[in-house]
Amino acid sequence: FLIPAASLCLVSALRMIISRPRPYDEDGAGITPMLNKEKGKYSSMPSRHITSAVAIALGVFQISPVIAIILLAASLVLAYTRFAVGVHYISDLLVGAAIPVAIALICFLFL
Repeated sequence: FLIPAASLCLVSALRMIISRPRPYDEDGAGITPMLNKEKGKYSSMPSRHITSAVAIALGVFQISPVIAIILLAASLVLAYTRFAVGVHYISDLLVGAAIPVAIALICFLFL
């Protein structure tokens, strides 16, 4: 529970602080999102979807490493999809994945 909860809190705070526009909001990008999204309304950095997926996978790791690996593979597919449809930059996805990994390392090492 701690890994997903702490990850979500940290990501939510970072999104408010960074407030990076999504790729389709950038002038001249020529990207049209596959889903109808209101321009300028949503923040891109870091990706909450990827943070959540990786945090859940890492939270499951102690219960079942095999299931955790399957969930991490699904997280990679999700990351590719989020990039491919133009709603995130690669850096958004990397930071989104790094946050729960860092929190999990802290939890596994010190708790």
